[in-house]
Amino acid sequence: DLEEIVLREECNPDDYELYQECDYEFHLKIYQSTRCPALESFQTLLFRNFSGTPRQMPSKNFIARFQDPNQCSHRDVLEAIKSRIPEVIQAAMRRHMQAPLEKLRHNTAR
Repeated sequence: DLEEIVLREECNPDDYELYQECDYEFHLKIYQSTRCPALESFQTLLFRNFSGTPRQMPSKNFIARFQDPNQCSHRDVLEAIKSRIPEVIQAAMRRHMQAPLEKLRHNTAR
């Protein structure tokens, strides 16, 4: 469940590999909830593209280092989902995905 994934991520802020695993699982659970196989496939494609976050940086609290302060965390997205207000959920996911989508645009513009 999403809460367990977020808690696992929050309880291990210095474990980059666990963060990647939780990130993948978090988004996959959301896509699975749509019951749309194309979205599940899309998640696999996205994960392959974005899993190359710099590893040479010190691992100390890397989650804070890699997340833009204006971006929603998984916790923020989860709280939005719990609100059950579609507009709040959409806004949270849009903010959460803003930085990765900009990275994708940058990588494909080369």
